[in-house]
Amino acid sequence: MDLMLHGEIYTTEFKLLEEANRILSEPPKYDVERYERLQKLHGLGFTNAEEVKEFKLIDDELKSQRILKETIEMYRQQYPLNKFITKEAVKSICLKYGLFLTEVKDYTAEIPVKNQNEIIGFRVVRGDTRFPREIHNSRMYVGDTEYGWDWIRTRSEYNKNYQKEIISGRDLLILAPLNKFNMKDKKIEGHVIKSVLKDPIVLQSVKCKYDSGDHDGYLIVTSWGLEAQDEQVFNPINN
Repeated sequence: MDLMLHGEIYTTEFKLLEEANRILSEPPKYDVERYERLQKLHGLGFTNAEEVKEFKLIDDELKSQRILKETIEMYRQQYPLNKFITKEAVKSICLKYGLFLTEVKDYTAEIPVKNQNEIIGFRVVRGDTRFPREIHNSRMYVGDTEYGWDWIRTRSEYNKNYQKEIISGRDLLILAPLNKFNMKDKKIEGHVIKSVLKDPIVLQSVKCKYDSGDHDGYLIVTSWGLEAQDEQVFNPINN
């Protein structure tokens, strides 16, 4: 795999957090009185007034960066060996390096033993996972998934046990070049292959900290290629 690709995907989390901290540390543009006044005007429907529009854009950006920061910090604590990357960052990397994202069942090439063990050994809190709708054409999915038997458990059982249960990787996705996929009955939409890298990167779909979904993304489970031996790139503690 291109060393630049590995360097980029494994340092994306750091760059996202660094940018969020930079934006959030800037002096506030509005004092408390002006902020509350503009917020109330927006709530009363003055959404196209120039000053209110500017306020809303700035306020939304700050809220977005705060959610991203808290999401990254949460996953860093819970999964110190697995970097977090947003859906938008994956899309950008796919476009830059000519890669595609799809389900692991469509991957046809070899998997090194080291990476087999990392995939098998990966564990995630069930409540952190999300169904990767970006890969599927509809919300329907058969099996033990968000819309399968687990979804119809009683709410009390769900709240007590379901969210905290530790499970193996679920609905895993893979990022790789087109020539390493089975393309029978598949179609390409942008950077995604739907049912209808230069080497692989296995991803676990996860939720953002809040329900907004703006910063949904993935944990990096494992990756392989010629440069996989480069500890400066792959050591997740040092990067």
